[in-house]
Amino acid sequence: MNYFAYGSNLLHQRLKARTPQARVLTTAALRGHDLRFHKTGDDGSGKCDAFHTGGETDIVHGVIYHLDAESRRILDRIEGVGCGYRIKNVSVAAGGTRVEAFTYVVEDAYIDPDMRPFHWYKRFVVEGAKQNAFPREYIATISAVEAFHDPDEARRKRNLSIGTL
Repeated sequence: MNYFAYGSNLLHQRLKARTPQARVLTTAALRGHDLRFHKTGDDGSGKCDAFHTGGETDIVHGVIYHLDAESRRILDRIEGVGCGYRIKNVSVAAGGTRVEAFTYVVEDAYIDPDMRPFHWYKRFVVEGAKQNAFPREYIATISAVEAFHDPDEARRKRNLSIGTL
């Protein structure tokens, strides 16, 4: 099955650490959505959302991964399906064709526009955007998001050890 990743799972090493069987297929774009860090995370920080705006100029860039059934079950649990995120089927543009995929979007009760991500989480998204050669303006917009220091030093170090961070 195809999974459209747009947040911290953009960084290939991050997703592979979670679901080793995941295979990168291509980059893609989801129109009518805006990338926001407004999901209230269990750790008190903001997580990403592909927020539906309906705006024709709003685009969330992402990566299509192929997942097997077991990887999907693992990722559903990690992402917190039913506890902050819900599954949404999307049709994304990938190199002139349409690709059907599932993604995770935030349940309304978990949206807080005042949320900010931890620095390490934002770095996953920025580094993933760079790794996948997203448009420079898109990367700059993500880079400009205000972030804050994770007070849990062990969690911060654990996350900074993943990938090229």
